[in-house]
Amino acid sequence: MSSPNTAVDSVNNIDGLEGLFTFGQQLGNFDAMWLSIWTWDLIAFGVSHGLAGLLAAIRFQSQLNSWKTWLLPVVFAAFGLIIPATAGLITAVLIAAIYTNAGFNMTTTEALAWGAGQFVLYTVFGFRANYSSL
Repeated sequence: MSSPNTAVDSVNNIDGLEGLFTFGQQLGNFDAMWLSIWTWDLIAFGVSHGLAGLLAAIRFQSQLNSWKTWLLPVVFAAFGLIIPATAGLITAVLIAAIYTNAGFNMTTTEALAWGAGQFVLYTVFGFRANYSSL
């Protein structure tokens, strides 16, 4: 038995995330479907909100002597996990249930599209709601 050579090989060996980064691989059951969709949703939100938190930390660098200013980047990053952990989980389970009950096969590429698509929809509707309040 050989040890994994790359980061992708080590991710492929994690139970429940087999082949997440190997595009086009079939996801055979309900658990693999919803977990893949939800993971891509978490990745999209985590990266975007992590960058927003980093941008806030850089922007407020001169005022970072107060604990309140340090809290803002942490809140940005936390919202990046709260939204997909709740709404993203519910929609990922519903999408996987529809695929499973309809007898459709899902690939990891489709899971990426659903997870990133959820992120895009949340972002568009969030900007729309905030823009209307201006």
